[in-house]
Amino acid sequence: MKPRIIAVALLLVVNLLGADAAHADGGGASDAIGACCDGELCDVMIEDDCVASGGEYQGDDTDCDPNPCLPPPAEGACCDGERCSVTTEAACVDGGGKYEGDDSVCDPNPCGAAESDCCIPHATPGCDDETCEASFVLKTRSAAMSSSSGTSSA
Repeated sequence: MKPRIIAVALLLVVNLLGADAAHADGGGASDAIGACCDGELCDVMIEDDCVASGGEYQGDDTDCDPNPCLPPPAEGACCDGERCSVTTEAACVDGGGKYEGDDSVCDPNPCGAAESDCCIPHATPGCDDETCEASFVLKTRSAAMSSSSGTSSA
């Protein structure tokens, strides 16, 4: 029995070495591995196994960290004063901005004219006669309240 086991093992080794030699000279499929996506699940394997299992091969030498199978994070408008940029909520908040919501856009600019006493109607993005008047009234009231509360004398 032992000689037969040794012969089978030797035959397997010869076959494996022959397969590796065929791959090395371009005669066979690549044994390179990469990330394989099955929905949002990721596993590292050879391309043939990935495709056979119904997965989407991400390329040789790719891995699952970070997971390439997850959809990209949502983006939206981020206001930094009057400046608007489209980014993720995390990047916006980390940068000190105000996130306007997923899929929001910068045209028209949702950031408005926050620092001016009154925007210029129809010339400043997002500003019309009504928003200009409301902005002016709110700032005037705010200024009046802060000056009257801090200047009482006896």
